[in-house]
Amino acid sequence: MKSIMESGMQRNRNITYAVLTAGMQRLLQLLGSVIIIPLLLHSLGTTYFGIWGAATSLAWLSGILDIGLGAVVISLVAEGMATDRLQRIRDQMAVVIIGASLMGLLVISVGTLCVCLWIKGVESAAFLIAVVAIGINIPLSMATSAWLGLQKGYISGMWDSVQVILNITALLIAVALHAHVLIMVALFYGSIVITNILCSIHLLWSCPQLYPVQWRVSVGIWRQIGGKSLLFALISIVLNISFGLDNVLALMLLGPEASARMAIIMRLGINAIGIVAVLTQPLWPAFIEARGKEEHRWVWKALVKGTMAVIGLCILGGGILGLFGQKILHWWLGGALDINTTLLWATALWILGLSLPRVAWLLLNAASDLKFQLALCIPVCVIAIAAKLLFVAEFGILGIWLATPLCLLIIMCPAYTWRIYSVLYNPTRKV
Repeated sequence: MKSIMESGMQRNRNITYAVLTAGMQRLLQLLGSVIIIPLLLHSLGTTYFGIWGAATSLAWLSGILDIGLGAVVISLVAEGMATDRLQRIRDQMAVVIIGASLMGLLVISVGTLCVCLWIKGVESAAFLIAVVAIGINIPLSMATSAWLGLQKGYISGMWDSVQVILNITALLIAVALHAHVLIMVALFYGSIVITNILCSIHLLWSCPQLYPVQWRVSVGIWRQIGGKSLLFALISIVLNISFGLDNVLALMLLGPEASARMAIIMRLGINAIGIVAVLTQPLWPAFIEARGKEEHRWVWKALVKGTMAVIGLCILGGGILGLFGQKILHWWLGGALDINTTLLWATALWILGLSLPRVAWLLLNAASDLKFQLALCIPVCVIAIAAKLLFVAEFGILGIWLATPLCLLIIMCPAYTWRIYSVLYNPTRKV
């Protein structure tokens, strides 16, 4: 009993440290944006700042172009450490490293070809820098996932904070020296590459048991890793499609002014759910370890407390957005766009709808219940897109914006609640 209590307390401490470091990193990122964006705009001018913004906006793609391998690393490291199967972890990591490296080379090759064919001038060089850096970062980003799998998300959070500080410092120096836009783009991506290299070195030095001892791995392990990564990738793609096309739909169906409003509220919403995702991510490996040790009571408590914390965070943030968002946006945008209170409250509901299933989703990931999630996500996505097209004529931008969160609240949340019983009340059955 004492061992179980100590295990749960250590798990809770790891989660707390990871949440605190993730929160600090997000705060640094926000402060950095507030400081550096106006300076870059003044230094580069509107045209070159637009090039810098477009090229650097692609940085998030490295998290999607890994075809789900980052998510697989979290699971396999957490499972391997819980069961102490070191050789299996090493073989699986060999597959992940090879697969991520090949994907990185593919991104660099295809991306370079596309840039050379379709983009000219200084923009071409800026996007080439971005493409190469994204390709390099795909295998390097596996270290961050491994730290999460080890339940040491606070270490990856620390390196993310170092990256933000390095990025801001380098750009401030470049602004002071009136550097060219290409230098600015290279410094932005260079700080990410350097930090990921240091994070990878730290992982190999601290946890040599994760480093592969042989690179010739059985076909069975390739199939296992490939199958899981494909499922993770498909789930992510389907969920992103369910709301990622909202701006395009607003432009096509309602015109450029509605699309401009959608762009603003999408930025607010996506940043908000990104914060929720980062803060809850440490629960994933913790669920895996707790289930492996059959600490089902801890799993239940973490599920309930985590979900309640997400609800509380969404209510707090959504309330601030609904009550004060219009004044803040009016000051930020200079009154250029009319984002009314109704749309801001709808954004608060959007954030809640996309965040509410988050902790249950992490638990189902820990249980490797991926086929069920994909089978559920596909109809939810189809229904959401159909609802957008059906209700846009009557409700305008709200008909597009609220379709996805309402589908998640009405369809996905009840389905997840039912499915969770397979994990919590019959944990020995493989779902």
